[in-house]
Amino acid sequence: VATDGHRLVCYNRSDYKANEYTGDIIVPRKFLNLLSGVLEGKESIQLWMGANHVTASLGSDMYFSRIIDERFPDFESVIPKDNDKELTVDKNQLLSAVRRVSIFSNRSTHQIAIRLTKDRIQITTEDPEKSSKAQEEIKGNFNGDDLVIGYNASYLKDILSHVEGDQVVIKLKTPISAALFYPATQNENSNLTMLLMPIRLND
Repeated sequence: VATDGHRLVCYNRSDYKANEYTGDIIVPRKFLNLLSGVLEGKESIQLWMGANHVTASLGSDMYFSRIIDERFPDFESVIPKDNDKELTVDKNQLLSAVRRVSIFSNRSTHQIAIRLTKDRIQITTEDPEKSSKAQEEIKGNFNGDDLVIGYNASYLKDILSHVEGDQVVIKLKTPISAALFYPATQNENSNLTMLLMPIRLND
C-alpha cells in the first residue's frame, strides 16, 4: 500500500511463501524504486525482515534498507465500500484525451472536469488566467445518473498509466467522494485497487 493523501494504491498478491512471518513494515520509496529497476524479467525475490532493516536477495545480489519506525495510516477505512456508480472505458482513449485536454489546464491546479452520461464521457478544462479552454468527448459505459466530477489531471494520468489491460473500471459515488480504479480483468494471483480523491470544481 502507498499513499500521499490524494492517491492510494493497494496491491495484493497470493502466490508467495512466508516462513510464519506476519506483520506490517514501512519501507522508503527509494528502496522500492531501486528494486523495481532490477526486478524486471526476474522470476522471484527473497525478503528478510529484521527489527530495523529489510533485506532483499535477488540472485547473488543483496539490497538493504532501513525500516521506517512510524505508524501507517488506516488505509482500509479510507477505501469506500459503497461506490455504486460504475464507469467502464477504454483506458488508452481516456488517458489520451486527458493528456490533450490537460495541456490547457491551469498550471497550478491542473484542474479538469469530467462529465459522465450513459454512453459519453466529456473532458473539459478552462483557465481564465491564460484565456484557454479545451474539450474532448469519448465513448464509455456509465450505469449511474449523470455526474460531473473534478480531478487533478496529473494525478489522473498517473493512475491511468499504471492500469494494466485495455479497459479500466472506475467506481464512483458523488462529486466529492473518492473514486476507485481497477483493471477490467484482474490477474489470477493478484488484485490491484487505486483510489483518487476529486477536487472541487470552480464555478
